[in-house]
Amino acid sequence: MNILHLKYAVEIANTKSISRAAENLYMGQPNLSKAIKELEASIGITIFKRTPKGVVPTKKGEEFLERAKMLLMQIDDMEAMYSAPAEDRQIFGIAVPRATYIASAFIKLAANLDMSKSLEINFKETSSIDAINGVVDREFNIGIIR
Repeated sequence: MNILHLKYAVEIANTKSISRAAENLYMGQPNLSKAIKELEASIGITIFKRTPKGVVPTKKGEEFLERAKMLLMQIDDMEAMYSAPAEDRQIFGIAVPRATYIASAFIKLAANLDMSKSLEINFKETSSIDAINGVVDREFNIGIIR
């Protein structure tokens, strides 16, 4: 099992679309589909059921995705703990709807951050539901919804 494959599966679950997930991950849809098929083969379950409207997790897939999300959060926590002292590192995540005025406002906000410390910014344009879920799952500090 590959950690990247876990991230891919979680992104597909968040977007409910392999094409949209591939776009968000800056990769080709065929490569993402292949990676998910490899993951499904390695763990012996079908994670997603393909439908004409996108993908939905199977019952076993839902269980797998919950565990994958928890594992990825633990990995993120471990990386944050050991990659730089906490007082020298800033991490900020925000999920927003697609809108030029929000991106512009975020750029102004980012310009005022303390650049003397290590900085990690996770800016994601997404739906309102995914923004809410991202905040609940601690993927983002802030979610903006309309």
